[in-house]
Amino acid sequence: MAQFRRIPKNFSYASVQAPFGSIFFAHGEGFLFLLAENKKDLLSSCRRMYGTVPMVSAVEGEHVGRTILAAVEGKSRDRSILYLPRLTDFQRRVLQKLGEIPRGEVRSYRWLAAAVGRSAAVRAVGNVLAWNPFPFLLPCHRVILADGRLGRYSAGGSASKARILAFEGVLVQQQGVSGDWRISKNNVPLGVL
Repeated sequence: MAQFRRIPKNFSYASVQAPFGSIFFAHGEGFLFLLAENKKDLLSSCRRMYGTVPMVSAVEGEHVGRTILAAVEGKSRDRSILYLPRLTDFQRRVLQKLGEIPRGEVRSYRWLAAAVGRSAAVRAVGNVLAWNPFPFLLPCHRVILADGRLGRYSAGGSASKARILAFEGVLVQQQGVSGDWRISKNNVPLGVL
C-alpha cells in the first residue's frame, strides 16, 4: 500500500462496466485512490479527501480498470494497487478481516467485530466500513445486520448492495412494507450472524 504525501502525477478518473453496473475510479501513478458508483460521488469524494478533483483519463486507466474488474469478478485477490491513507491498527484489522469473507457469503457487523477481537465495537466496525474508499474491492457489501437485513451501503445504497450480493450468488429479496432488502437465512452458514 502506497503512502503519498502529495497528489500523484496524472491524478485522473475513468470508469469500467462491471456485471452489476458502472464503477468510477480515481487513480494515479499506478495506484487506485477511490471507487464510487457514479461520477458525481467520485468527484465530490476526491475534492473532500484530496482537495482537488482528478482529470478525466482514457488510456492511463485501462490497467487499473482491468485490475478492478478481475477483483470484482473473483479472478484476482491482488490489492497491491490500493492507496490507503494512514490507518489505525483497528481499521487495518477490520479491512484485512473483511477481505477474508468469501464471495457468495455474508457476515454480520457483530461477527466482524468479534473476529478482530473487539466484540463490543460493532458500531466502530460500521464506521470503518462506511469510510471504505474501495467498496467493491474491500467487500463491505458482504457485511449485513444480524437480523438478515442488508443495512446501509455507502457505495449506492441498499439496492446497490443487493445487486452486488446477487451477482456473487447470495439470495437477496425485498420484504415488508418498508421494502427492506434481506438475505435468505438459508444462505448463511451457522454462527456468522
